[in-house]
Amino acid sequence: DMNHVGITGASGGGLATLYTFAADDRYKAAVPVVYMASMELAPDNGCLCNHVPGTSQIGDRSDVIAIQAPKPVLIMGAQNDGEFPPDAMRLTQKKMAESWALFGKADDTFVKIFPGGHDYNQGMRESMIGFFNKYLKGQGDGSPVPQPNLTTLDPQDHSILVLDPPAPDERTMRILSTESLDQAPVKVSASDAIAVNGGLPKKVNLDYSERGDGRKRQVVFDSEPGLQTPAILFLPEGKPKGVRIVADDAGKKGIINDRDAQAMTEDGYAVLVVDILGTGELDDIQLRYPTYMGRSVAFTAGWQLVRAAEAMAKYSHHVQLTGRGPLASQAVMWAGLQAPRTFDKVTGIDCLANWQAAISDAVPDVAVQPRAHLCGSLENLRQQVRNGEWKVGR
Repeated sequence: DMNHVGITGASGGGLATLYTFAADDRYKAAVPVVYMASMELAPDNGCLCNHVPGTSQIGDRSDVIAIQAPKPVLIMGAQNDGEFPPDAMRLTQKKMAESWALFGKADDTFVKIFPGGHDYNQGMRESMIGFFNKYLKGQGDGSPVPQPNLTTLDPQDHSILVLDPPAPDERTMRILSTESLDQAPVKVSASDAIAVNGGLPKKVNLDYSERGDGRKRQVVFDSEPGLQTPAILFLPEGKPKGVRIVADDAGKKGIINDRDAQAMTEDGYAVLVVDILGTGELDDIQLRYPTYMGRSVAFTAGWQLVRAAEAMAKYSHHVQLTGRGPLASQAVMWAGLQAPRTFDKVTGIDCLANWQAAISDAVPDVAVQPRAHLCGSLENLRQQVRNGEWKVGR
């Protein structure tokens, strides 16, 4: 009976349950298991594949599933599940109940916490059966129903495989991703691509500081709430002709390489060498966080460079920008799009040829653009950067 369909799954299957249920009106009830922890209390859970880009642009997991309010939902967790802990599960149900109450159905959201760890154990399965019996079949009061006797399948039994042997032309996720990018729109405006990344970050006080009074100085500034950006500033002997801001996938050390202020500024420009997010002092990042935001690391790094230019206004308003590597070259591109009148020249070196190139193992994960298929081609975005120059290396 396709009019009475429920959906359930555990862990990554819980993610699939959440988003399938939210997106497909045919499902009448859902039981996501060991997944629905509130990100307010437990943001550090699951591997990167367990996070849909842009989730926080919607809200918490309770907000995603509330798309289908007031359909009945039972969420289940485990007492010893460190990644999806009980308190975060209970908070999700509390938030859900507040949304369901708008329809007079707060009592159709449930949370159960079971002994043990990250699992879909027998007690959970029996609770799921009772829940679906009540809300899909109209049978019982929702109490657990003993599961029938089951025989464990032999994992070596090839009859359980969907494809055995695998099809000779079987397509991997990398192939599917590449095909999706191949078919994506090429022409997308800079404003639309910025919107895909959540829009321009909020400006905060730069809280800019320089340490030292010589020609080489340590710099720190706040590019946005919670993100302090470290940099090294080199000053020429006289008044700077302008400022050159430089970023590299290898971080500050990859640019400076034991050079002194005289060597760094021999053309009369002040040089600010920045550790953008994902490099140098800022290389230890959790990729799940920008994924939650739907924002690429390079986009955040671009904003760091925009704010760096603001900080350098005390020395000159003539600012050139250079980024080397798959990440840094994207960062300077985004900076040029975020603040189109700020830079006299924008140069990307060792750039990706296209978004598809980021799928390679040779390219670091920090250089991947979430939802790149919505951003238009890299070439199209680069063409929109004022005074841009690009040297493709990959």
